[in-house]
Amino acid sequence: MRATKWILPALAASVLLGGTAFCQTEDDFEINLFRPRLEISADSYPSRSFEDDTGEYGSHSGRVNVTIPLGSTHLRPNKAILAYQFLAQANFTGASPDITLTPPIEDHRLYTGALSFTGLMLGRSKNLYLISLGATAAEDQDTVKSPSDRFYGAGLATHRFTGGSTLIYGGAFAYTFGRGLVLPIIGGMWRLNPKWGLTAMAPFNVAASYKAGDHVALRLRTGPAGNRFRFSNDNQAEFPGEPETVYLRIVQWRTTAEIEWKASDGVTLLAQAGTARTLRFELADNSRGTDPFIDEKTSGSAPYLRVAARFQFGKSILEQWKD
Repeated sequence: MRATKWILPALAASVLLGGTAFCQTEDDFEINLFRPRLEISADSYPSRSFEDDTGEYGSHSGRVNVTIPLGSTHLRPNKAILAYQFLAQANFTGASPDITLTPPIEDHRLYTGALSFTGLMLGRSKNLYLISLGATAAEDQDTVKSPSDRFYGAGLATHRFTGGSTLIYGGAFAYTFGRGLVLPIIGGMWRLNPKWGLTAMAPFNVAASYKAGDHVALRLRTGPAGNRFRFSNDNQAEFPGEPETVYLRIVQWRTTAEIEWKASDGVTLLAQAGTARTLRFELADNSRGTDPFIDEKTSGSAPYLRVAARFQFGKSILEQWKD
């Protein structure tokens, strides 16, 4: 799960709670700030040849992501932690990769699934703190029958400056670069004016956003995307001399433009287009990916397309105020 996904609900909390006077009470109380959310998406990029012309790689996939608030947002006036909220997140992806190798291999399906729990906290200085822990699995159609789970997690914090800028710092253990790595995170958010914003989170992504109206937003983003899959060797028939289960590492660099349209209070539609280049396509006999027996990258970028629909259920306190 990408760290940029985790910061979005935290920003919403900051906007609301930063302007809340807490009713000038010293008693703890609760509000419904977050809403259950379901997102369904599909993406595609056509095959591109490897640099040494030994094969090709492309893919088509579908994804379902669910975010559920665990209870209400707890407000605690006059305490070190002014507010906190817990969230549960789950996602599932099924992909049909187009893999051509010499000698040829059979078609494989790739699956990923993840379950995580996130805690958001707002300090007295209105800085945000986030902790997310979870488990994920990445398998093909044979290994998914006995999946191997793996841990991932992240911790992030913000520090607000005058002038609309915010520092983001922390760390994560993630598989964005095709193997489990402990990654430091450093970046920032800048509100350039009421319409333009910029978010940079090294080493994950850079995104510029533009608010075209009350219901339309535009974004430009660039950054890596990847994973490591357990990949069946079909009784050692596809890769002779290698174990029955090998490991596929894929790392891409994607640069896209995105339009988001809020069709109604509970429905948002998104379309994303750009380019994707596969920087790593490796098969190895060990989970760390050392000494791969296939080590490739594509000779050029492929056009990338993603569409998504996001549904929110119930009403938060913001929607209740509008009513």
